[in-house]
Amino acid sequence: MRSSSQFDLFRVLLTRKDATDLLVESSSERVRLPFLTIPTHTRVAEELTEAIESRWNLRGYCLFTLPAEDASDCAASTAVLEACPPSETLPDGVEWRAVASLAQADFDDPSNYAAIERALGTLGWHHSGQLQEPFGRTGWFRTVTEWVGAEANRFGLRLNGSFRQLNASPTFSLIRFETNGPALWFKAVGHPNLQEYPITRALVATVPEFLPRLLGSRPEWNAWLSAEAEGTQLAADSSHQNWQRAASRFARLQIATFGRALHLIDAGCRDVRIHAIAGFLGPFFDLAEELMDQQTAPSPAPLSRDALRSLRGQIEVSLECLAGVDMPNVLGHLDLNPGNIMVGETRCVFLDWAEAAVGPPFFSFEYLWQHWKKRHRTDAEAERTLLSSYTKEWRPLLPPAAIDAALRHTPLLAAFASASAAADSSRPSSESARRAIAPYLRSLTRRMKREADALNERRALCVP
Repeated sequence: MRSSSQFDLFRVLLTRKDATDLLVESSSERVRLPFLTIPTHTRVAEELTEAIESRWNLRGYCLFTLPAEDASDCAASTAVLEACPPSETLPDGVEWRAVASLAQADFDDPSNYAAIERALGTLGWHHSGQLQEPFGRTGWFRTVTEWVGAEANRFGLRLNGSFRQLNASPTFSLIRFETNGPALWFKAVGHPNLQEYPITRALVATVPEFLPRLLGSRPEWNAWLSAEAEGTQLAADSSHQNWQRAASRFARLQIATFGRALHLIDAGCRDVRIHAIAGFLGPFFDLAEELMDQQTAPSPAPLSRDALRSLRGQIEVSLECLAGVDMPNVLGHLDLNPGNIMVGETRCVFLDWAEAAVGPPFFSFEYLWQHWKKRHRTDAEAERTLLSSYTKEWRPLLPPAAIDAALRHTPLLAAFASASAAADSSRPSSESARRAIAPYLRSLTRRMKREADALNERRALCVP
């Protein structure tokens, strides 16, 4: 059973007819906006739309959420949604009310009326063009559905009316549309993931056998439409064979991008080549010292400045070692996890390229391998087999010294590449966003320290 801290509370502002009507809960004299709770750390749009359909038998889609302005407000956020189609039949206890007929005195909680004014004001900015965001205005779902339907028809597919919205914001969207054939995925991205749009198009053009089939794109939305990949999503409890197939096919994907490093960086892939991440050493460790000084929790203990200086020196040595074996620079994925991999009988498809990068190949495998170890830490034989599935693809292309160096130094350097990328991405963010990422960066820094200590222990064991 979940505790109350494992749920998020949302005030629901469900509209219809271009936001001229609102859904309200009614009592004898007053009305209120409904509230919904959803499990924390889940897809907000998906959970809210499913809850609305379950509770009120209404199909709808999410436009955006607004955080509470008043700390005393019991709801963390207000979710603004639109019904589609605008049903007239409702269960007891809720009804549609014209917005123009509502006054503050109609509500048993004044914060309800304030939330409505704020949400409608935001909708007005979208409709007037003051906010140039494609998915913040009412009616956008109809426009998207018409476009998706037209693109589907070009390939002999027809939408059947069923859809599932997974992610939503004024600039982001992820929707699964069902058809008379394979399902279609509509995805649109905004800041800070704008680069995923050109990266996805570049990868479809370069290595199409490893990505979902692209059916269409809309540059003004930073959006594309793909056919659902065959197979099953890799999971922690997937068979060893599926994990091995994923590792092998990802190596083949990387090998297929030999010689395309600059092209992929120009498309938006992050540069984690050895010389590039070496340039992050100074800025990152300056930030790490600052973050450790700011830590208020007594445990785990912050790393001292001496420990940080030592760690920086160990990373410099590892970078020099990997640079010395002429490791190739190929496509990588800084968020390579089971959820981003579809395993089929004849091929594997890799998804969600917002964290695409170019650099040493073994970095990406390290991230996937760590996910494996969380579930199968005690299965040493299966772990060796998974590693072999990846390295065997490289053995015809890399000398043994290069593979050995990668296996020794990558655990430390992959952690540093991930940490420096996260720190670099957070620099233009707001102060609150930087505070939110601080615990994650401190955790990654401690992870680097553990990997550096483990590397030193392995070196000591090799000394006769």
